[in-house]
Amino acid sequence: MSKLIKKISIPVILNSIKEYWFLVTVAISILGSIFYMAVFQVTPFDKYYEIKHKREQVEFHNLIGYSLLEKGHYNEADTEFGKAINLIAIDYNSLNGRYLSKLFLAMESPDWNPAIGLTIQTFVKELKTTEDKKLSHVVEKYLGDLNYRIGNHNDAKLHYEQSLSLKHNYIDALFSYGWFCYNVIPDLKKMEQLFTKMTETDTYDCRGFHGLGYALYMQAIKEKDFKYRSKLIAKAFDQSYTAFRLITNQLNLALDFGEIARATNPELAIEFHKWSLNLLDDPVTNRLPFNASIFDIKLLTRNGNISLVTPTDKRVCIKYQLALDYLSLYKKEKNPEYLKLHDNYLNEAKSIDSKSNIVALYEDQLEILNILTTE
Repeated sequence: MSKLIKKISIPVILNSIKEYWFLVTVAISILGSIFYMAVFQVTPFDKYYEIKHKREQVEFHNLIGYSLLEKGHYNEADTEFGKAINLIAIDYNSLNGRYLSKLFLAMESPDWNPAIGLTIQTFVKELKTTEDKKLSHVVEKYLGDLNYRIGNHNDAKLHYEQSLSLKHNYIDALFSYGWFCYNVIPDLKKMEQLFTKMTETDTYDCRGFHGLGYALYMQAIKEKDFKYRSKLIAKAFDQSYTAFRLITNQLNLALDFGEIARATNPELAIEFHKWSLNLLDDPVTNRLPFNASIFDIKLLTRNGNISLVTPTDKRVCIKYQLALDYLSLYKKEKNPEYLKLHDNYLNEAKSIDSKSNIVALYEDQLEILNILTTE
């Protein structure tokens, strides 16, 4: 009997396996997968979560990257976009952000070629997803900088205004357009408006307070009414102090704050210009990019500009500034010792400034001091 069952069962079983082979293989696969997950501690959702996590990280780096790009911190923005691209190589947000960062960085390079910039100008608006991802304001700002650099000032102005019409609180455009109104137009009221907007947008960005303080200071120089002039100087002082308080190791902030303080508080002007010398003498702060860069100074009572290229140029400038500070202190207190200090600093500056390249700065600010201390 058992032999008969055996003879019947084996063909039946084999036939059943043949008919249900697909289900059998699925069952074996499931059992194998369960065994694999149990041994290696993985789940089918791990890959999904890995991809999801990557996308979240890419979005995180892109958000930081675009925030830095819109504030004009191009190197840092480029780094963030690079981190995003390392996670997902083809992400248009990251690729476009990095490309724009590098365009701005290239323009700051000493070997930048305007012919290349003009060639890029033709195509930069065609960046994939530029409109969808709302990058047009950044492109317009780049075109503003490009035209500014090559001397197309009317076009630069139009691009800056177009950029700000697309995003009214775009810090990098406010910053560049603000100093454009100082160097090119000049339009002190517009400069004041742009830097005021910048301070309202970011209360921790010293550049907005610095620009606003200098705009108010220049308005004070032109103001005939002594009382209103004094109010402008006081406001300029407050804005400049806020800028310096945010970043104390930036040479141009200390220089300008001392200049603005000179007429009303010469003691403080002396303190800040001596602090400027300390920054220049310190090998660490002296090499910081914003201190090592060229300082272009516009003369305010006459035509002309002074470029401070080397540390020696900057030292001469500070010596002239200190001479004027002590002259202001002499006018205030009538102590002849302060007049001697003025003469000492002036002679020292002139001895270094052997070709008289920077003395026009002293003459310009001497005239300003006379304006601001006369009722």
